[in-house]
Amino acid sequence: MRGRQGEASTLIETATRDAVRRGEGTGIAVVEWSNAVLNNGLGRYEEAMAAAQRLLAYRRDMGSSNWALAELTEAATRCEMPDTAASALARLAETTTAAGTDWGRGVEAFARPGE
Repeated sequence: MRGRQGEASTLIETATRDAVRRGEGTGIAVVEWSNAVLNNGLGRYEEAMAAAQRLLAYRRDMGSSNWALAELTEAATRCEMPDTAASALARLAETTTAAGTDWGRGVEAFARPGE
């Protein structure tokens, strides 16, 4: 979360290997989310989008995969892929609207481009 690419990349690689070896779906989800957050923060939007999409494609941990939607919205917007961004935002809104929590509404508002 601090944008320390070298430290984060090493940790992401190690955690990915360990989570895959142990078959820990939540571990894989957290690693991919962390990868998306790191790369969005560094302005590496294509890499952030790829990490978010890998997490969304990973169906073994459905709950954590929703975290990727805000990151995917950000990355796709910055990569000028409005259809991808709109689709991710719509999926995110389904969850945040259903939850009805302040946190959910805040995440959704944060993900909306230009707001």
